[in-house]
Amino acid sequence: MSDGLLEEIIRLEKQIQQQLIEEERRVEAWQKRELDRLDETLEHVHDSIRSLVETKQEAARKQAGIDGQALVAKEEQWCARLKGFDDQVLREALTHVLPLILPEEHDDHSNGQS
Repeated sequence: MSDGLLEEIIRLEKQIQQQLIEEERRVEAWQKRELDRLDETLEHVHDSIRSLVETKQEAARKQAGIDGQALVAKEEQWCARLKGFDDQVLREALTHVLPLILPEEHDDHSNGQS
């Protein structure tokens, strides 16, 4: 091989190596830009999810407050209704119900056998 041809091959090889180095740099720069863009997108997604969760939690808190108030109002009505019963009506109801609940007077065994 002539010296000129060998020098041309070496020059071309060095040129190709330089092109490969430059291409690697471009690829690394592109990769960094893409990773930065993905990180930014991920951060926006996290912010959106965080905001959505906070909104849902606030809505759930409000609904729980509304439900709790409704339950309290219902129970207050029930209590007011119970307070409105006449004592005589309650005594009559108890005289019919208590014998079914309480053991008889002559039953002295805790297991219910006389």
